[in-house]
Amino acid sequence: MIRLYKALIVLIFMYATGHMGYTFFNKDAVTPEEKMWFFSGGIALLLMGFINILHFILHIPLTRNICFITNLAMLLFMIILCFIIPEPQVIVLDFILATILITAWKHAVTVNKRSSYEVNLPGLQL
Repeated sequence: MIRLYKALIVLIFMYATGHMGYTFFNKDAVTPEEKMWFFSGGIALLLMGFINILHFILHIPLTRNICFITNLAMLLFMIILCFIIPEPQVIVLDFILATILITAWKHAVTVNKRSSYEVNLPGLQL
């Protein structure tokens, strides 16, 4: 499960960098606003990847909850996008996002069984 989660995070980063890089070659996006909008989709995927890395490394409820909310929000947005832009890469990304949501949840359950989520910092309880 850990290898799958790592592979999915790498796939998210690949999609993000590909999305941002394709902005400069996209002939459909004519105006600067369209190009910025397209580029921002790649940034959203990139940030989602970083949030999943935080969840993978830090085993605290805050990162777990933020990761689940982010993954679910991105998945719901991409499902809606499938109806607007029914292209293969969007459908594949939906599958990846659904899988990463399930894998992140299973990772949290597995880590929770092995150790406590409690992190003790001086003067701060997370």
